[in-house]
Formats: sequence, structure tokens, C-alpha cells
Amino acid sequence: MDNININNKTNNMTINLKYNQLNKILNNQSELHFIIDSDNFFDENNINMSKFKNNTFILFEYTTNWPETIKLLNQNNINYSIHTDELDLNYIII
Repeated sequence: MDNININNKTNNMTINLKYNQLNKILNNQSELHFIIDSDNFFDENNINMSKFKNNTFILFEYTTNWPETIKLLNQNNINYSIHTDELDLNYIII
């Protein structure tokens, strides 16, 4: 049991570190969201969340300085993919 708790704490610290690092890189150009917290978005847009099971973050076009965010992601060699929802708005998966 103790090992499970330690691993969970380690995973949470790793996710928080990545979140903080990515947030710092984006420099207030975008709202950074966890995919696991965005199930309403996926449901409303008929998107299968499981296809992003290896990803952690989602950025929405309407809460992002889009050109600057793309530029910062590219400059920092961050892997991402761009998709479009049912309202024809883009979102980024990281």
C-alpha cells in the first residue's frame, strides 16, 4: 500500500511540475487545462477522449492567444497536435 501512495504522490508532483513548466513557457498566452478535467468538452463535441489517453493537456482557441501560443510551443520543441471541434474552433492537445 505504501508504494502505491508514494507512486501517486510522485505522479502528482510530476504532473504539477510539467503543468508549471508549460504554464511558464506559455507566459499567460493561454489557459492550460487537463484533458481529464475536460470531459464535458469531449462529450459535447462527440470526441472520444480515449484517443488522447497518452496526452495530458488541452488548450482551447477561444482562451488562447493562438499565434503566440503556437510560436512558443514550436520554439520550445513541445509536441502537440491541433484539432477542430464541432463549432469549428481549434484546440491543441499536448
